[in-house]
Amino acid sequence: MISPLVLLTLGAFVRMSLNVAFKTAGQIESVNVKEGDYVRASQLLASLDDKDYKLGLEALQVQYDQLSDEVGTLITLILLPVLYSTFYHIAK
Repeated sequence: MISPLVLLTLGAFVRMSLNVAFKTAGQIESVNVKEGDYVRASQLLASLDDKDYKLGLEALQVQYDQLSDEVGTLITLILLPVLYSTFYHIAK
């Protein structure tokens, strides 16, 4: 018995309608198909405007960089006395 998936990949046409939705909220930037169009698997149907997401990503990157610098400073402040002490005892 051939599964429906195999039949579809062999070029069978199936007429059906679906409601589609994005996983995230946002403004629609483009719609690449119109009602009644035939579509293929993995065809891009529409896209969202990603400006807000890019701005959010940039803000998070700035926060990450600041925290990374602070951690580096703290590690230096904690390890520096230990290193000086170790070198002092080795040099004796």
